[in-house]
Amino acid sequence: MDQSKEKSIYEKYGGKPTVVKLVDYFYDELVLKDPTLTPFFKSTDMAQQKLKQQMFFTVAMGGAPKYTGKTMAQSHKGRHIHEEHFNTVVGYVVKTLKVHGVDPEDIEAVGKKLVSHKNDIVDDEKWLELKF
Repeated sequence: MDQSKEKSIYEKYGGKPTVVKLVDYFYDELVLKDPTLTPFFKSTDMAQQKLKQQMFFTVAMGGAPKYTGKTMAQSHKGRHIHEEHFNTVVGYVVKTLKVHGVDPEDIEAVGKKLVSHKNDIVDDEKWLELKF
């Protein structure tokens, strides 16, 4: 098969309607039910947040060439997101994709895109906890 004609992960699973379902499940069933994550969204307009996450999922699934909003670093700066929060969110993305029937190799591809942003998202200031 000609590689240039191969469907993206985004197209393979149904495009925008699927991304909307994925993001709704991700937030409504996982993130917003997790007491370690809900404080990050206390004053967040969740309708806007879901739209941003839909764009991220779209890009991560190959449905758009690039994201045109704020960078990950700009969006997450000063949010005090630690590695354990990041790992939990990655786990929830994986669970969301599994629950919705995404193939393991496609989950891995999306996961790699998310993990590639770790340094822009995680704001681990562990050095502040050191006692002198």
